[in-house]
Amino acid sequence: MSWATNMRLLVAVASLLFVTSLASWGQDSHRPVAGAPPPEAAPTGAINPELETMTRAVAVQARPDQVGYFRSALSSTDAALQRSRELQTLGDAANSTPAVNAQSLALRDAIDDVDHYNGRFLASFSKTQETELKPLRKRLRKSYTFVARETRTVQQDMDPGKVVPDRLASAAANLEKALSDFRTDQVRLAREMGIQSK
Repeated sequence: MSWATNMRLLVAVASLLFVTSLASWGQDSHRPVAGAPPPEAAPTGAINPELETMTRAVAVQARPDQVGYFRSALSSTDAALQRSRELQTLGDAANSTPAVNAQSLALRDAIDDVDHYNGRFLASFSKTQETELKPLRKRLRKSYTFVARETRTVQQDMDPGKVVPDRLASAAANLEKALSDFRTDQVRLAREMGIQSK
């Protein structure tokens, strides 16, 4: 072999080694170094689900006045529940017009308080809360329609001189169930707003 051929062969081998080392160096540069944090993904325009959840939680968070409205609403519901339970245990007192009138008035006052305080609580919502909590608000309103319907039935069964104790007790039990479901929906809505029930 001539000197020129040897030189060409040497240059070809050196070039091949150089290209090979460059290729492997480029591949290694993309490998993570042991202990180094992984590279961050390029922004895609998608919102991080955790950030979105946190943003929503802040947007629906109850203000201090709303916590007070909720507590009043829940207390009034508890008082109405107590009235419905008392009606179920009237027994022979259901034949006493004064006793029935007193119970009827107490129940009416309790339901009026439920309506008032729950209305105040819902009226205090910001536009964002109204939008974000719409399904829960709708459910609460629907459960209150059952409370109103069962209250009317109980009031009709308490007409003086027309009281049938067993029928009144049954109607009061239905009212208790409606109030209990309503209370569950109140607590569910409040929990979504970060309000803890007692």
